[in-house]
Amino acid sequence: LGVVDPKTQPDLWWELAGTLGLALSVLSRTQEALKLYDQARLYSIKPAVHMAAAYSTAMLYTRHNEPEERDEIKAKAWLSAAIATASLIEDPSDRAFQSAFYRNGLALVAVHLGEPSEALLLVNEAIDLLDHQLRPDEHLLHRSVLKNNRARIYSSLGRLDEALADYDLVIKEDPNHAEYYLERGDLLRRLGRYDEASADYETAMRLSPPFPEIYYNRGDLRLSLSDKAGALADFTYVLELDPALVDAYVNRAGIYLDAGDFAAAYQDALVGLRSDPDNAYLHVVLGQVHMAAGDVPAAIAAYDRAISADPMLQASWAGRAEALFEAGDNAQAIASLDRALDIAEDAALLFNRAAARQAMGQWTDALADLNRARELDPDDLDIDQHIEDCREQLASQAGQYSPARQSIA
Repeated sequence: LGVVDPKTQPDLWWELAGTLGLALSVLSRTQEALKLYDQARLYSIKPAVHMAAAYSTAMLYTRHNEPEERDEIKAKAWLSAAIATASLIEDPSDRAFQSAFYRNGLALVAVHLGEPSEALLLVNEAIDLLDHQLRPDEHLLHRSVLKNNRARIYSSLGRLDEALADYDLVIKEDPNHAEYYLERGDLLRRLGRYDEASADYETAMRLSPPFPEIYYNRGDLRLSLSDKAGALADFTYVLELDPALVDAYVNRAGIYLDAGDFAAAYQDALVGLRSDPDNAYLHVVLGQVHMAAGDVPAAIAAYDRAISADPMLQASWAGRAEALFEAGDNAQAIASLDRALDIAEDAALLFNRAAARQAMGQWTDALADLNRARELDPDDLDIDQHIEDCREQLASQAGQYSPARQSIA
């Protein structure tokens, strides 16, 4: 770019500047990219250059900038300028293509603004524009991209069958694009079609370099299907590809905990916390490891740190309650379980709160917890046994105190 004169070689200069701007953008060197686009607006009076520079500037504000430097309103303004310029293009096919392309960008901004219905309207306009103005064989891959984006919007709106139909269509039109299989695999998983989801993940793996996201998603699917060995292999490979991917440490540590490998879980928690010191899930892992080692104070401290990081993580309160119960502090254990149950009702947590209440002689409250726990989990025989214990205690109290009250009367 440094040896090209924008005055005497304007087309070559913009070709290089536009390409360099994109490279700088994906490297997060967005201020340098913006300077190039500003130079293009300064050097050129060509509508095509201003149109493309407007779009690229919009992408900085909605996609490439650091989150604190994004500005969806500015992005929308630049895209509106690009669409307005595109409307001046004389050739009908080129005008339709450029207009559709920039509407697709505007749809992305709408998604980021939390307006999926507006985004869907824009993408449908773009698809209809190309269908009416282009021959069926023109710009097939770009049209597939539009349908893929519509599938994403349908998915965000919960219109899963329509999303799946679009994914099926774009894969038929462009069968060698790995990202389509990854996204359809995620959708099939949401639909409960796990074998098909797994097959799509494997196709995505075959078609692409080893991207961590594909292996992470398959590992998460395997974990949900209780294939812990397969999930462990996937998460381990994910961490070879991206050692800073904290969610993989969280999931792998959970597998290690279930297997009783507390040393490995502890190591994963420590490594993950170096990248994300306030990760509540990893502090819960530390709490569980400390409990297994019998270090109750350290466990309580870990759970407190998890609660400080994320007060809405139920496992933090539940783990803290277990540690406090072990320490003999039944009142604080009950208070922690109260908080856990405020987040979501759960039979096991009700059972645990009942146990703490039984330990404090709060038989009526314990019985109420156990009755509700049985409604949620009628097959747990331990609940029935504790219900009988509570009833016996309450009956014994009634038998013990009732005659005394009568004699006083």
